[in-house]
Amino acid sequence: MSDLIDLTTSIQKVIAGFCLKKGDHMVAISDPGVESPVRAALNIAIGEIQLQTSSSGIKAGFVRSAQPTGSAQPFEPEVEEKMEQATALLYLTSLSRSHCAQTHKFVLSDRPGRERARLISITNGRADTLLVGAANENFDEMRKRIKRINKLCENVKFFHITSPEGTNFWVRPWTRYAVVDDGLINEPGKLGNFPFGEGASTAVKFLGTTGVIVSNRVVGNGLGRLKDPIRMAVLNGKIVAMEGGEQARTLKAAMKEADAKIADTGICKLPNPSYWLAEVSFGANAEAWREEGGRKVLPPTSLEAEKAYSEKDASLHVAHGANYVFGVPKHLKSYNPVGHHTDHVLQGGITVDAYPLPGFGKMFRLIDQGVPIY
Repeated sequence: MSDLIDLTTSIQKVIAGFCLKKGDHMVAISDPGVESPVRAALNIAIGEIQLQTSSSGIKAGFVRSAQPTGSAQPFEPEVEEKMEQATALLYLTSLSRSHCAQTHKFVLSDRPGRERARLISITNGRADTLLVGAANENFDEMRKRIKRINKLCENVKFFHITSPEGTNFWVRPWTRYAVVDDGLINEPGKLGNFPFGEGASTAVKFLGTTGVIVSNRVVGNGLGRLKDPIRMAVLNGKIVAMEGGEQARTLKAAMKEADAKIADTGICKLPNPSYWLAEVSFGANAEAWREEGGRKVLPPTSLEAEKAYSEKDASLHVAHGANYVFGVPKHLKSYNPVGHHTDHVLQGGITVDAYPLPGFGKMFRLIDQGVPIY
């Protein structure tokens, strides 16, 4: 019973990020892959809002979708129908759906000022995601940290990322297309993944984004902690080779499936869209860790691990697949709406050098062998 109360309190804390007001209509979506106590807590939280409808002027409803088989899958038509009138959407799903087609339709817009809704996505249905670790962060302190790194990186042309395990990678952040994941989702067009806490989170420019990425910690799409590293060779924004163990083979199968589903639709100009880099971002949540064997380690899911910040050994993540949640417009060739988005969390003595645009200063070190300078 105490866990159910704590889960309900945590979900209410998430919903508070919407800053709901009179006239808002919140729709929460879940699926059978979410742990039953979490779904029960969500129902309680929604029920409390419904009881206050007459006095608050806020509407809330709950919709159940089918269990997804991969990340970024679109919701079914009957679920989309329920989303039509929402001003606030809460995805509490067993796999990430924040990059799905309905996010683009209802939350994002190619025309600024025409966005209809805002979104908070809890992209893992585990109870511990809501009870321990990043959920307990001091959001005020986290927002200060995010503000600092965003300011440092606002005019960066290249990041050069290296690691003791073999990462040697140049990436071009597309700072024009960025999101602020600080937990305040208070206006149309804003979105965030809970637990919150990413800094300098941008789409990626393809030309010049080149090198080797050794994915060494936690990977999305349900893979979790890696048993064997996944090595990826990237040339001008596209993964041209991927090697690793069983998890790498599972990931490539999911990418192949997603590419096949979009191949004949004509909505994407990129060949093999799951293989194109989508995102670079830095952890900013100081509670996104677990205690195991007397030391701090990354959480088992990319949802939380990608937010991890430490004064001694910070994390960052890169992702491939869908990039449209950053606002990349449809008319660009690099627009990627594929039903796939996988994050690779890198951590362990990573060094990041930042090279600003001409006229905005000299190269500076953002992370020095794991130690963040922000």
